[in-house]
Amino acid sequence: MSETSTGPVQRVKQALGRWAWRQRQRVPLVRASLLRGLPLLGWRRATGPSTQPGRTLRTSRTEQTVPVVVAVWRRPESLPETLRSLEEQTHSAIRLCVWNNNPSLRSVVDATVARSSGLDVDVVHSSRNTGGFGQFYFARRLAQEHRSVVFLDDDQVPEPDFIATLLREHRPRTLAGIWGYRFSGRERYLDRVAAEPGERITYCGTGGMIADSSIFLDRGVFGCPRRFWFVWDLWLSYYADHVVGWPLYKSGAEVLTGSDEHDISRVLYPTKERLFRYLVGRGWDPVLES
Repeated sequence: MSETSTGPVQRVKQALGRWAWRQRQRVPLVRASLLRGLPLLGWRRATGPSTQPGRTLRTSRTEQTVPVVVAVWRRPESLPETLRSLEEQTHSAIRLCVWNNNPSLRSVVDATVARSSGLDVDVVHSSRNTGGFGQFYFARRLAQEHRSVVFLDDDQVPEPDFIATLLREHRPRTLAGIWGYRFSGRERYLDRVAAEPGERITYCGTGGMIADSSIFLDRGVFGCPRRFWFVWDLWLSYYADHVVGWPLYKSGAEVLTGSDEHDISRVLYPTKERLFRYLVGRGWDPVLES
């Protein structure tokens, strides 16, 4: 008797087909994970990779100068727009700190910042891609001189009052950012809701964030397990909220954020889910009381 479309042989073929399709979908994720992990070999997380100084520009710095740290990896073409938007800030005393994660872009980054005007600029070229932790390494260097530090992603263009708004909102021993969420559950990273400006949160994205810089003097900030190294934003949110007990807030500052083929946020969702469960397992309660 021949098998119908719902017979056991056909069901087995369909199951095998679905399994093969799932494996093909995982290949890009596995490859991306391996490529991200390679730069973590050969150096200690607490100290960071070897670095070299890049271009430096100086203007008349004042006591109100605020450091803005930007990490560059594969989007050097976005840097001129970031420079322009920072030059147009209503709070003009800015020290731009560029952490270059891509050694092959050294000359491009240095040449780009050399054309800047009106900003203090410091560039550091990293020998390895450290992801957003490169911004944390730079912030640690700044902490002795500056009480607060602002982070920007290399695809963000801040509105003219961006820095002024962050400074107005900032309080010691806090983090505040434009990407702010409240978790509604303890099992899934994506079980979260967007917060309103001024609300307490337990997830603060680092792109468009202001932080009390003293947190980066804590060695534990750099203790993120290597397998989760490239989800630095969730790790920092956990560390600030759970380990040192600092409140996190949603900021009312505004930026324009781009999206292109170098945006890896969606690729990182499975890793963020695993890190979220790992952190809850370590005792973190990400759900705020109503």
